[in-house]
Amino acid sequence: MFKMFPLNERMRFEFRSEFFNIFNHVNPVFEPVGLVGEEPQPVEFGTPQFGFPQGARDPRFVQFALKFYF
Repeated sequence: MFKMFPLNERMRFEFRSEFFNIFNHVNPVFEPVGLVGEEPQPVEFGTPQFGFPQGARDPRFVQFALKFYF
């Protein structure tokens, strides 16, 4: 969302807000955990981590910006 505030013909302010994951829903990660470049470890049936989320993605983020055009 944004709103423009004109000052005169050539100058204006713009206020902007951006929302990411605004409702803050949990986005689970079911991928095996490992370092980049490592061989992926298979998750086998019957192991404690099988079928359970290994983490979650980013939470809610809100950012604001104010721009001045001239």
